[in-house]
Amino acid sequence: MIKRNNERANRNLALMLVINAYTLVWQGLVSFVTAFGLFTGSTQNALTANANASKNIKGNAKDKKAKRTTATIFALQIKGAVQAYANSIGDITLFDSVNKSKSELLYGKATQGLANCQVIYDSANANLANLANFGITAQVLLDFLASITAYSDALAAPRNAKAKRETFNAQVTQFLDDADNALHNQLVGLMEKFRNTAPQFYSDFTNDNKLIHGATNYTEIIATVVNSVTGQPEFGVTMAITSPDHNYSVTTSVFGIAMKQQMSASLYDVTFSKAGFVSQTVTGLDMHLGELETLAIQLVPVA
Repeated sequence: MIKRNNERANRNLALMLVINAYTLVWQGLVSFVTAFGLFTGSTQNALTANANASKNIKGNAKDKKAKRTTATIFALQIKGAVQAYANSIGDITLFDSVNKSKSELLYGKATQGLANCQVIYDSANANLANLANFGITAQVLLDFLASITAYSDALAAPRNAKAKRETFNAQVTQFLDDADNALHNQLVGLMEKFRNTAPQFYSDFTNDNKLIHGATNYTEIIATVVNSVTGQPEFGVTMAITSPDHNYSVTTSVFGIAMKQQMSASLYDVTFSKAGFVSQTVTGLDMHLGELETLAIQLVPVA
């Protein structure tokens, strides 16, 4: 989440807590209830979109390497067969066309490695009828083609993930803009009704209706937790944040929001638990200094 959106989200969460604390004061004012619903819904939508944007693609590099290795193993086997056949008929052109080294296949630019595998496949496929005596069958070629396809998909994954992340980030901004509209064009004006009748509410609201500027210098997790059956925010869920060196614990508000700030950078597991629900754990959150991680959790009731 970009800095300004982070500031807006934190302000909105603070306002939601304040307004909720004075429910008895405003619950009879229909216009306020409607405006607060728009404000809350837009903020929660922004947090959900940010959670989707923040889904990391850790492991993609390892997956890409594994699939490149598999394709290379097939390529070297089939290259050898094609070159053996080319030698047997004296076809130097065919021999040279597949003369790709292990280094060219396994290392260097990924797209070039993929192209080299494709060249070997195409040559073998064109000469398949003559390769049986050299250990290459139609099934072997099909398996090689499948490995090339898997490798190509792995190369595309980061680009696809980046595009999706950009889409979700745009949604975050739009949802927070919607929340700002409900806040500034409706809630702020309606709060004037409580300036004299509920001065403490008015004061608390006014104090929290500001953006906290300045660089973020702490690590933070914000989670929204809903009941998987009803879709409603779940109050009183414990969010336990653990690592070998640090442990934190907070509970969700009536809006199903749990927020922990000023954490140390570390590799964390985050467990959500409440009586009557199946506990859920998010593992391996690699949190760096100043990073904001948002999580969207659906707790499943015990059957």
